[in-house]
Amino acid sequence: MNCGACGRACSNANTATLGCTDGLCDSTCQSGFLNLNRPVAPTPDDGCELAAHRVFVTSTAINANFGGFAGADAACQQHANTAGLGGTWMAWLSDEASTPAARFTKSLVPYVLVDGTPIAASWSALTTNMAPAVAIELDENGTNVGVSEVWTATNPDGTLTTGTSFCVDWTSNLQSDVTTVGRADLATSQWTDVFQQTCERNNVRLFCFEQ
Repeated sequence: MNCGACGRACSNANTATLGCTDGLCDSTCQSGFLNLNRPVAPTPDDGCELAAHRVFVTSTAINANFGGFAGADAACQQHANTAGLGGTWMAWLSDEASTPAARFTKSLVPYVLVDGTPIAASWSALTTNMAPAVAIELDENGTNVGVSEVWTATNPDGTLTTGTSFCVDWTSNLQSDVTTVGRADLATSQWTDVFQQTCERNNVRLFCFEQ
């Protein structure tokens, strides 16, 4: 089987030192990883990169009082694990402490929906074009969620939006607090910044990006 079947590719500069075999995988290849001739997963420092980073919108709504990045990332990871996706996942989310532009692994390879449909050729393409090529409207199970609001507080370039409370850094579900939301059915810059919404809403989801 080829390295694409294992889901990773190594840069040519690292093949010798990492023991990567161009185009081949063997019995030490873990699910989702290229063979490094060792039974451990590669790290970013290895010079190895996922062949594609998957993206989904959560199948269920998330209360805005989810406890900041830790709660949001945990929700994404739980949805991914339940669907059997594997990988490490983070929420496309900002507050006054950080943003996707600061937190995320900036992919050099495509972002794709869970069915393999490309949404951007790389982090640079996603944030420079300011919009995905297609709407991020498939959940972790590959089901289209349709018109759905998504908590973001994030600009299309991955930075923090301004003029809201960010639901008090995602610790409030009060109507008096507001934040920026996106919409899962949009493939424009409004995918992540469509309007401001009050934090008591109980039908808003998260965008989840594989790292």
